[in-house]
Amino acid sequence: MPTNRYCIKLGGESGQGINTLGILLSKAIKSLGYDIFSYREYPSLIKGGVASYQIDFSNKYISSSSQNCNILTILDPEAVHEYLHSLNPNGILLYDDSKVEFSPEEQSWITQNQIHVIYLDSEKIAVEAGGSSIMANIVMTSFLWKLLGFNPNDLANIVKEIFASKGEEIINKNILCLNAGYNTSEFKEEYTQKTYIPNLPSEKKDSKILTGNDAIALGAISAGVRAYYGYPMTPATSIFKYLGNTYKETGILIKQAESEITAVQRWGI
Repeated sequence: MPTNRYCIKLGGESGQGINTLGILLSKAIKSLGYDIFSYREYPSLIKGGVASYQIDFSNKYISSSSQNCNILTILDPEAVHEYLHSLNPNGILLYDDSKVEFSPEEQSWITQNQIHVIYLDSEKIAVEAGGSSIMANIVMTSFLWKLLGFNPNDLANIVKEIFASKGEEIINKNILCLNAGYNTSEFKEEYTQKTYIPNLPSEKKDSKILTGNDAIALGAISAGVRAYYGYPMTPATSIFKYLGNTYKETGILIKQAESEITAVQRWGI
């Protein structure tokens, strides 16, 4: 049944660009006028493991993540098994690895909950479109965008913004992959019968996206912090980056320590 709220989740291996895709989709959906709440999850490992990025959006104010999602888009086989049960009944699972094998329990759960499973060979589509295999995630993102029933031009505008520093050639190749994913013959109109997107509002197009770490950095500036000693490590890296990018305007002394221990000692803790 129609709802005022919808949720999508991206899942994959750390290092596959899940965070970049999450930011891209968050900005694109926000540009349409929806209220959004995004949540990034990642493993407490130095390297490897699966990660996810969840985006809830609504035509009304929201301030938290949903427990489950309506569409789950997976870029790595292990992430399928990790996040499968986070789908709502009648949800959509979109994945791009032909090697995925569902266990008997998973297959039974998919059937019982009427999950619509879609396999898309995104790497092949990306290469045939003139891009590289690494751009398969853009193909998946644009296919997801079509599942949501949104205009590809709105997504393309954010792709150009996100990859502006990469140069015109990279941008053009990403746009080619975006169009290929959106217009692929693998898409079937029956897929859209599974999505019930909230009616588009009109009064929130001018509001901005703010991350939790951006808020911390702005709070530090507002509170009059004069020096920041840090070591760039997730999840605090973006605080360091924000304060470092604005130090000329704020006058805050920014020092990057050679380790976490040194950063703590600088604070005198």
